[in-house]
Amino acid sequence: MFTANEGEYDRALRTFVGIVLLYAVLDGYFGGIARLLMGVVGAVALVTGLAGYCPAYTAFGISTCKRKIR
Repeated sequence: MFTANEGEYDRALRTFVGIVLLYAVLDGYFGGIARLLMGVVGAVALVTGLAGYCPAYTAFGISTCKRKIR
């Protein structure tokens, strides 16, 4: 499996932002291409926040996780 590379604050922020963006998309706040873009950004933020793993962090060698979690 993947090794977590997101710290607690990072995970909480991503999860919160993902939920807010998806709610805004479903509520009709965004329209047109912005709706699609914000939906994708919200979904990615939510999934990476819940999983604790970000593929982009791995690609750039970044980790906000203070301790190793398996």
